[in-house]
Amino acid sequence: PPPTPPSSSANAMSSDASAWLENFFDPLFFDAATKLTRDPAACVIRRRDHKLVRIVSLAPDEGDDAAVPPKGLILAPFHLPRLLNDPVSGAGCMARVEKLAANIERVLRETYGPETRLRHLVWAGMGGSIEDKYAALASSLMREDEVRLWGVDDVNRDTISHVLQGIILAEQARLPSSGVKEALQGTVVVAQALGMTSVEPVFNVQKAFAPVFTAAGLQVATHFYKVTIPGSLLDQALASPVVSIPHQPEGQSSCAGRHDYVSHGMLLPLRLLGASPAAYAASLALSDGEVSAALGVADWLHQIGASRPVGDRCEAVCLLLPEEWRGRWEVVGAGREEWRDASLWFKQHIEESLGKTPERLLKVVTTLEGPTDPSRQVALVVRAPGLSVSPRDSGAAMAAAGGQGRT
Repeated sequence: PPPTPPSSSANAMSSDASAWLENFFDPLFFDAATKLTRDPAACVIRRRDHKLVRIVSLAPDEGDDAAVPPKGLILAPFHLPRLLNDPVSGAGCMARVEKLAANIERVLRETYGPETRLRHLVWAGMGGSIEDKYAALASSLMREDEVRLWGVDDVNRDTISHVLQGIILAEQARLPSSGVKEALQGTVVVAQALGMTSVEPVFNVQKAFAPVFTAAGLQVATHFYKVTIPGSLLDQALASPVVSIPHQPEGQSSCAGRHDYVSHGMLLPLRLLGASPAAYAASLALSDGEVSAALGVADWLHQIGASRPVGDRCEAVCLLLPEEWRGRWEVVGAGREEWRDASLWFKQHIEESLGKTPERLLKVVTTLEGPTDPSRQVALVVRAPGLSVSPRDSGAAMAAAGGQGRT
């Protein structure tokens, strides 16, 4: 686990947090001149070179001489915020996001007329590349005043039908004479995945969405885009005329899917839905106090998971967020609906980052599970500045957890 800053004084905590964070900006990992992550394809980095190599890279577990493969440094959550907020480089990154978004909108206007607007954005991905959008919607970071965002993260005909019918009915309500072709003219589909096992977005584009657009007489090149890294399964499977968008500013590949929130996978939909990517990027720069608080929570969770004998360990941590972040229902199949709120993104991010090892790591849940023994569950209550509504069930959570909790 990461070290917890000492609690003797605020200054000591801030200093320790700053030193901890700067480990990730060691010259072995970070080029201070360009604000970019080092490319293992251009410089050999071995496990023995730094204590963090085994944590922040895809170096094989084959001894200290094992080298990090190309695209093998996964440091975007730390490095991209610094790049995006640099006075020079950051402005260039924001200009490219604007250009990407403006091009998507321009193609629709040039194809169907100057009055055509993007009205529906379908994001076909999986895991973190979908949950971060749901979290942004739930917390009102993104608003659907002009453009509706539809997420698809599984292979399910009911989900596909729900999305397509929702788009068509919305457009027919606006323009009753609209047929399928007219209803889909303001729709763009973006597929996103990074690895070699992400078949869901490939299938959903090839077998579900693209055939509907083609049957309606619409061109794939006008409506379909992919956000990925070169050589991925999605990159290979969705070739031209699907239009390629680089996953990260400067074309780097230092993200895992769960880190999508610092990439074009979040910056682009923010801009397309009318939010400010620059304002969002500014919020990604963590202060020493925020790092210190995060390390404190991490240490608390680790101690709870490791402080008891294996057979008597805590079963779960109940993550409770403000009511204002509760989100909305999404249809995910016949007779099935799921609540899409910000806590699911936190849950996914924690589990994918730390692994899912029974008896060693706490299970993250988003609702009270009512364990027979209150001591087997703890509550982590998140409060956000400016939100007036208290986290749901926080008092009940603390009681159910036998008073064990952290705010």
